[in-house]
Amino acid sequence: MKKVIVKKLLTMATALCLSVTSAYAFAPAASIKALAVGDYSNPTTIQPNSDYSSSWIDIKFSHAQCYKVTLPSDGRLSVTVMAKNTENLPFAISSSPSLSNLEVLKGTDVGNYTKDSPVSETISTVLSAGTYYIPLEHRLGQDTAQYKIKTVYESFGFSDTADSFDSPKTLAIGGTYTNAITATDKEDWYKVTVPENGKYTFRYSTVHNTVQFKLKNIDLREVCGKDCSLTTPSKTEDAFLEAGTYYLHVYGWPSKYSFSMTSSTTSQPSISKAKAVRNRKVDITFKNVQGAAGYQIRYSTDKNFNKNVKVKTFKASKARTVGGNKKVYTISKLKKNKRYYVQIRSYEEKNNAKFYSGWSKAKKVKVK
Repeated sequence: MKKVIVKKLLTMATALCLSVTSAYAFAPAASIKALAVGDYSNPTTIQPNSDYSSSWIDIKFSHAQCYKVTLPSDGRLSVTVMAKNTENLPFAISSSPSLSNLEVLKGTDVGNYTKDSPVSETISTVLSAGTYYIPLEHRLGQDTAQYKIKTVYESFGFSDTADSFDSPKTLAIGGTYTNAITATDKEDWYKVTVPENGKYTFRYSTVHNTVQFKLKNIDLREVCGKDCSLTTPSKTEDAFLEAGTYYLHVYGWPSKYSFSMTSSTTSQPSISKAKAVRNRKVDITFKNVQGAAGYQIRYSTDKNFNKNVKVKTFKASKARTVGGNKKVYTISKLKKNKRYYVQIRSYEEKNNAKFYSGWSKAKKVKVK
């Protein structure tokens, strides 16, 4: 009885040691004695989308079999293996007909200790267009095991072009880009020229896995960026950029992703009222802009603001709050009995630089 228990424990320990769940977990199969039809040297071609065969496929102990699949475009490939009479049957999506750690892109194993009781496992990963292999090896269990195999392919409808830091893709402001990080193409580089200082809005999203988006300046110092995951697949951020060259570095786990970069503007305030008060002063009542660091008021006796223009710049805290999301700022030392035209704009501040909104519509007022 003790011998039976010990033997069972040893069998379970061996199976656990051979179990694999990731790309680099396969132990070398030094015990492979022979290769079956559709083996490593002559893989059987299988379609990207194929259902289980109607009958079980035999695979002998210590033998290997292999399939070949060609993807016409970037996409996500899933492989399901249903097996019985095996305690350890590793399989993988591989870049070559091998279960070598260096070649496996995604892998696991399937097995069950109960005879004739089938179980199944599925592996999935995002791949670039090209040819891949699905190797299997029967390593532990009955003298002959049986399995069925199924593939599911989700085409993205595009094939990514090769890129690198030295040869990046061109990113145009205002465009939306969809691409993929794959098991064989693990990062993308984009280059963009920002024509002028300003505020820019980035929108990022991922589909299958965590993808990181990092905008870097010409010295490759990170300026802004977000990580998108399955729990937070979409994120948006504003960045205040100086004119110059930038790189968007995209990397992470295999996944389809998309992003956009658009020119944005700081919210523009509006003047509700311009009222003359005593001592050559005018109270400017304006709508507060949420998040504005401050404001500029410009005023002139010329309605076109071509001459006699003066500008007052002040922080948001310097204006009086009067309720209803409105603030008041007083300009003084104006010329008595003169008519003035007044405009306002807001600004946001980043890295000691100010980024302004457009000017509001002008209000006119006569000084007392």
